[in-house]
Amino acid sequence: MAVKTEWKALEILDSAHQAGLGKLMEMEDAINQIRQGDSASAVKTLRGLFQFFNGELRVHFSHEEVALFPAISRVIGPMGPVQVMLDEHRILWQAIDELELALTRYDNGEVTAAERIDSIASNILWTLRSHIEKEDQMLFPLAETQLGKAEKEVVSNAIASGQ
Repeated sequence: MAVKTEWKALEILDSAHQAGLGKLMEMEDAINQIRQGDSASAVKTLRGLFQFFNGELRVHFSHEEVALFPAISRVIGPMGPVQVMLDEHRILWQAIDELELALTRYDNGEVTAAERIDSIASNILWTLRSHIEKEDQMLFPLAETQLGKAEKEVVSNAIASGQ
């Protein structure tokens, strides 16, 4: 669900969530292909998603980690929701690295690689969808209501400058 706000930074972050959810639909289709025995097509789709992971997702996580999360931490403290989001970013990067390794093992003919790809991709799918939902339902509204105009401007400037 798209966030309704007049704060440009939050609009940018929410827009990235919407794009990410579209990519997750592609991942879900690939998982279903694996389960139906079409691993070759699934692997091709999943390899294509690395452009998203290493591009838009990396930029989005950077915007959050460098701009939004520090601002929220200054208001509510670094633990709690901010720490959960940071932990999930770390978990997702580890899973993405594992997926890349499993795809390489598939290319090298490892018999159980398709099952491993299914498991890892399913984990990424579930974790990232849950992560987006938590940010949309909890963290973004918290930022909207708890950050003052000056803090919002700092976040917006950091995101606009690509930091």
